[in-house]
Amino acid sequence: MRSERSRLDVLDLHGFIVDDALMELETFLFDRYRKHYLKVLVIHGKGTGAVKDAVRFYLDDCPIVESYNDADSLHGGTGAAEVWFVSRKPSM
Repeated sequence: MRSERSRLDVLDLHGFIVDDALMELETFLFDRYRKHYLKVLVIHGKGTGAVKDAVRFYLDDCPIVESYNDADSLHGGTGAAEVWFVSRKPSM
């Protein structure tokens, strides 16, 4: 059984307008970070590009995001982003 932190969790933002998508994204990211996830998948879709652009702009400035890139083709390609969280220091 894999630990929760190594599991890939997914947020699907299909059908959201930009403002709602960003609220969902923020809640999702901070929740998964608090639960010690290493990375997540955010599906923003391709559509007009408005949600994709907003998501990526948010990720650029998010303090808990180490990096992100397009997902592989099995997970959405350019319609999704794999997001890695910043490393946490081990508790003493």
